[in-house]
Amino acid sequence: MKKLIEISTLDDLKACAKKVNVDGWACAHCGLFYGNTEDSEMHARYCCTRVSECHTCGGLSQPHRAYCDACELDHVHEAFQQLEEVDWDGQTPLCIFRGDEYFFDPEGLELFLDGHCIPIDDLRLVICKPQELPVFEMNEYLEDYTPLEDDFFELPKGWQEAEKAVNDYLKKCGHFCWYGGNKRVSTKSLKEYVSEHLWDVSDDQLDGEEK
Repeated sequence: MKKLIEISTLDDLKACAKKVNVDGWACAHCGLFYGNTEDSEMHARYCCTRVSECHTCGGLSQPHRAYCDACELDHVHEAFQQLEEVDWDGQTPLCIFRGDEYFFDPEGLELFLDGHCIPIDDLRLVICKPQELPVFEMNEYLEDYTPLEDDFFELPKGWQEAEKAVNDYLKKCGHFCWYGGNKRVSTKSLKEYVSEHLWDVSDDQLDGEEK
């Protein structure tokens, strides 16, 4: 904590301020100062602009993005190819790598392919993992409602049984949601569950997209 000084006269108070020359980077448009650290110039440059500099090719990219669209696709493809490849069982949920599209059965996947005109070879799908439910702890749940200063406080009898009952119930609930894992799905296994006419984009679909 900052220690305050004792002031007895107005002259002493006026002497508590001094003029300094600050060196650093500021936005040329709005004047917001960003200091003089390693990243200050970058932050000042992007303060009021609607573009960024691609970290790979040096071209212009969307604001607050590290890569332009072309380089972003290359990075995503490279990261996807580095994942372990596994076969799909036709039941475990899938999702698009670094995306928010989820598929819980072959029918949903077929609807996506048909509606988005994407060849099955171009899909980047990963196996989903189930989101485990948290373990319920009574003390943590009630920590805002119990006296923190009382080291000898104990909850009324029966809280252990109640805690166990809740956790037993949660175990029986199974899984409510899924998230993308770190294993990519082989195209070969996808084709076992997707109709052959959806493996490639048809001319009719392309014509529909152009319209």
